[in-house]
Amino acid sequence: MLIKIHLCYTAYFVTFVKMKKPQKKIDNANVMYWFYSEHEPIFEMPDSENKNKIKIHGLTICKYDSGDKVYKFSCNKNWEVVNDTLYDSIHEALNSTSLQYDIKTIKWVKYD
Repeated sequence: MLIKIHLCYTAYFVTFVKMKKPQKKIDNANVMYWFYSEHEPIFEMPDSENKNKIKIHGLTICKYDSGDKVYKFSCNKNWEVVNDTLYDSIHEALNSTSLQYDIKTIKWVKYD
């Protein structure tokens, strides 16, 4: 947890900065694990017209109520889904390698 101290005349204020947690459901799927990088994107991907790059700041592992497969959603900084990948299990989704980012840099947080 990052602690910022602000000086305002003679009073000190401490602000706690937390990772930006996603909503409980994304794209109507239940979020089980998540990771967010606020200052730097995790990676960038081309838009559908291959003209611009979309910055990916969040990853989630999600499951729909009606299925037994899980999805890894790549999200922009507002937790809007940009891309998804389907997996057979939570373990597979959490440990899958990626060409866009180093999996070792992702510190998954269990959604509570």
